Amino acid sequence: MTDWLDPVRAALDASPTQVQFFVRDDDAGWDDDGLDRLLDRCAAHDVHIDIAVIPVELDSGLATSLRARAATGLVHLHQHGFRHVNHENNGRKYEFGPSRSHDQQLADIAQGRELIDEHLHPYVDSVFTPP
Repeated sequence: MTDWLDPVRAALDASPTQVQFFVRDDDAGWDDDGLDRLLDRCAAHDVHIDIAVIPVELDSGLATSLRARAATGLVHLHQHGFRHVNHENNGRKYEFGPSRSHDQQLADIAQGRELIDEHLHPYVDSVFTPP
């Protein structure tokens, strides 16, 4: 085991009551094999996980897998940006940053929501996480 989680383990072990938690994974659509391994591990331990899905990276195979896993009630899905690309020329990287108009950003969010709903309905939560 790695020791970077030692403080978390110690806090959980010291808690006088049961601690509820969930896991979140960003960037669904990239490294599907890694995501499958993570989802298998969470399922084996009945741990809830929230998956932030990049709409344009969602293909039919991933969508089928995520819908099946979400049907168990342990996997929760939400929108993570649109393309997960940087639109800034300088400074911090943003997909939804100051170099693009409010209307451009809203159009991307809406188009991404349509893609996610098309592939993952009815398992998508009304949550948006910008990359």
